Amino acid sequence: EELSISEAICRLTAAIAAHPARLKNDGDLFREDKRRLENIRGDEDEPSLNTCLWIAEGLGWLVRVDNTLRAGNLDNLIGLNRLQRHRLVYDWLNAQNTDASACDVIERALADLRPGAWYRVMDFIEYARKVVDHSEASVLRAAGAHYEFVSPSASRHLDTQIARALEERLCWLGVIGRGECEGDACFYVTELGAALLANEEPPALLERYPTRTCSFVVQPNYEIVASIEDMDPLMTAQLEAFAERVSEDRMLVYRLSRDCFVRALQEGRQADTFIAFLLTHSREKLPENVRITLSDWCGAAKQVRLRTYHVIEADDPLLVAELEHNRQWREYVAPVAPHTTLRYHNISKTQLKRALEKEGYIVR
Repeated sequence: EELSISEAICRLTAAIAAHPARLKNDGDLFREDKRRLENIRGDEDEPSLNTCLWIAEGLGWLVRVDNTLRAGNLDNLIGLNRLQRHRLVYDWLNAQNTDASACDVIERALADLRPGAWYRVMDFIEYARKVVDHSEASVLRAAGAHYEFVSPSASRHLDTQIARALEERLCWLGVIGRGECEGDACFYVTELGAALLANEEPPALLERYPTRTCSFVVQPNYEIVASIEDMDPLMTAQLEAFAERVSEDRMLVYRLSRDCFVRALQEGRQADTFIAFLLTHSREKLPENVRITLSDWCGAAKQVRLRTYHVIEADDPLLVAELEHNRQWREYVAPVAPHTTLRYHNISKTQLKRALEKEGYIVR
């Protein structure tokens, strides 16, 4: 529960790594992609789907390429444990605070509290102001028609900023737990929160949140079964790409099919990489029928390559022949359609246009 935001962002990242999400011109997700991602994080959840995607983009886990949202380079991220990933989210969210001094005040005040003990929000706000008053020398600032001595870090909106941080950011990150007592809003600093504030990784927390492995069982019926608790969300990207998820109740269950396999190849994925992934992470040897079927699917794949040619066209066949056989252009051009079209290569359009115009040709 305390790591829910980083776990959700990892799952969203894996889902988009498997199938990039399409974006409209205004930046919103297409309905089909939004519905798919809402199965992981809905807009009514806290934080919402859009907020999680915003954080993932800010961290570089997701990137925008033209009108699609794709996964960035995840190699380093995959090597981190769950607490280290959560630390990245914590640090990035804190860095987005427009008032860095207020963020520092909140962290200093929280660090003084005893983990697990309940505190009223209003009492904490008052305590945070005292922390500011005692730790910094006051400066003289204008306050309407008069001047008064105030702390440099104590902005007029400090109370609001603290209350909002306790309600949103710090609660999302699992730094605090919230509740009520006799109608008053209360909170306590969690063990995770104390570790984040102190920039530590206590053994007890590492034991509570062990690094997830990537192990599963490939069955003869072409289903791949993995435990949700044991499976690293980022490592499901290959399975999401090449297989269809049919269940995620207590176990993740994927079904291999030729349609999913071919679609993954059409998206530019490598079959050899997927098969090596299965061989590496399967707890047991791949069933013989599954191995043979995957091999057959690879052999039956009809692969072609589409290439773009840049051509020179002219209505006069003599002019085309002149360019084709001219010593100056011979290494850059090749005939495509006799007497009308030449393909040019190893030279840019700008360079070719400039050189042709220098020789007196009219380039349109």
